[in-house]
Parts: sequence; C-alpha cells; structure tokens
Amino acid sequence: KGSIIPSLVIASLSLISNSFFFVRYTALYRSKGNVILKTQSRLYRAKCLVDGCVSAVLIVLLASPDSHFTLWMDIIGSFAVAVYLLFCGIRTVRESLLSICEDDE
Repeated sequence: KGSIIPSLVIASLSLISNSFFFVRYTALYRSKGNVILKTQSRLYRAKCLVDGCVSAVLIVLLASPDSHFTLWMDIIGSFAVAVYLLFCGIRTVRESLLSICEDDE
C-alpha cells in the first residue's frame, strides 16, 4: 500500500525523459540512417510504452483505489507490454535473418 504519489511522479518523469530520447533518436536515425540510432529509438519507444502503462495504472489506482478496474488496467498494461516485446523480438529475428541472407549473396 503506501502512497502512490512518489511512484506516479517517478513514472511520469521517466515517461517524459524517455519520450524526449525517443524523439531525439528517431530524428537522428532519419537524418543519418545509422542502425545504432534505430536500435536506440526502438529501445526508448519500448521504455515509453512501459512507463505509459505504469503511469496509467497508477493514475487509475489514485483515482479509485478500491476499484476492480485497477486490476484490469494492470493486466491490460502487462499484456500490452508483453505483446509489444514479442512483436519486437520477432521483428529483430526477422531482420537479423534477412541481414544474414543478404550477406550471403
């Protein structure tokens, strides 16, 4: 239990800072085309998703602490993060395999 406010402040500040880095690395990747910048952009996008889900759950918990909706928000947020990570993993493996096939040609 305890106070939700400190956790919400930390999650919100993390969302803001990670959003800044996501936008920055995305812009740098588009201008330079460096694969490392692309990877950093993806990393910060994932961090933004996690921070956004945590912040949303904490806001709902703060608004109505005894609601069953908070449990559902937590489950939905966890599912969203899991699906996103699965999607990113599949995309990374596919891109790696394509890169290996291109190197063989």
